[in-house]
Amino acid sequence: MIVHSPWFSLEPYPQITLTQLLEPSASRFQDKPAFITTEGQEYTFGHVWEACRRLGRYLQDNGLQKGERVAILSANAPEYFVAFYGTLFAGGVVTTLSPLYKEREILHQMEDCEATAIFAMRQLLPQVQSIREHLPTLRHIHAIEDVWELAKESPPELHPVKIDPQTDLSALPYSSGTTGLPKGVMLSHYNLTSNVRQLLATGLTDSYAVLLDFLPFFHIYGMTVLMACGFAIGATQVVMSRFDPALCLELIQRHRITNLFVAPPALLAMANFPDIDRYDRSSLQFVLSGAAPLPPEVAQQGGRALQCTVLQAYGM
Repeated sequence: MIVHSPWFSLEPYPQITLTQLLEPSASRFQDKPAFITTEGQEYTFGHVWEACRRLGRYLQDNGLQKGERVAILSANAPEYFVAFYGTLFAGGVVTTLSPLYKEREILHQMEDCEATAIFAMRQLLPQVQSIREHLPTLRHIHAIEDVWELAKESPPELHPVKIDPQTDLSALPYSSGTTGLPKGVMLSHYNLTSNVRQLLATGLTDSYAVLLDFLPFFHIYGMTVLMACGFAIGATQVVMSRFDPALCLELIQRHRITNLFVAPPALLAMANFPDIDRYDRSSLQFVLSGAAPLPPEVAQQGGRALQCTVLQAYGM
């Protein structure tokens, strides 16, 4: 007897780039908010996607070649998405760094991957400048807050770049370094488009969803589940620069957040928040926990506190 999965097809996924996968959503949801900051600034799908294309052209015109590494050193922000996908449009490869890194950690990753450009939060630029003399391949340093202005300077038409989704890299995040120095994890376009399609096939999220993004975009969890899947499905994402349980609960109430993607410590922090009953959590449909094992008692406590189903995911 052949048993068929109710979710997943065994047919190979189409071989397309990550930008090609997200392009239809940029058109379909053009006037809908894609990202909202904690201060209430909204950025539509159409506006963000055009900025990505224009930034890609800017990078090409400033010498970025196919396969060259572009680093992002930043907390979560709408500008992060623009820098990430602008690099992909240009044919580059994104390497992501934690904004908590010290100079020696930044130096190791930038030197190891031979990054030629970096987008960094303005407040972190001094750290990058202090190690620049040790990075002979680094040609350009940009404040990530400037991506909108850089994009305005260029047309949306890109110079053609031939990308093989199966062999050409899209991202080069680094491992945590628990057994030695962090190592680059080579992710092709096909790796990430397959991950996105697998997640979308579960049907957990749809275009009516409102997500709260405090998982760091530099980590593969936030990079795939929030930035890529959230955009691909047409969800609106409220972007937090860092996790804060009180602000999380406030934003859940203010924006009627429907889905939360968390790691266990964040779920526990919200579950233990002393004034949680001051906040309306009725919009939440589910919480999905990943990145670390979720003890059953934490899942149960979180479900009671947030008044919704708590799920656990395991990914490799």
